[in-house]
Amino acid sequence: MVSLVLQAAIICGTTWFLWKLLRGLIVKTDLDKLPGPSSSSFLYGNLKELYSRQGLGYHRGLGEQYGPVLRLHGKFGQNILYTFDPKAMHHIVVKDQDSFQETTWFTRTLHHLFGPGLLATLGEDTPSSGKSPRANHV
Repeated sequence: MVSLVLQAAIICGTTWFLWKLLRGLIVKTDLDKLPGPSSSSFLYGNLKELYSRQGLGYHRGLGEQYGPVLRLHGKFGQNILYTFDPKAMHHIVVKDQDSFQETTWFTRTLHHLFGPGLLATLGEDTPSSGKSPRANHV
């Protein structure tokens, strides 16, 4: 009985891992249509160049060669949307912020670094723009 459950868990885990690994090659998204540099590594994608010490020149080169919106490759071939278009940034950060949620690891990191403030909250957890209770007692 235990070996059957263990076999099922191994098969499910292996299938999930292979799907995550090969999904980018099988399923095409709209990001695949965007221009962008080719990946220098399957393991790291373009992230080494993006976050290197000489990364500023790489960022400028991306803008000059591919325009304000492009596709980069992340770890294991994951597509990354890279934009520095002011209108697109306004939609992402201000107008349609509910459609563009931050990743869980990012908000957790901000929560651990800065506490449960405005930077580490999403959606309904964000404090309202009304006065805080402390301001009323001053």
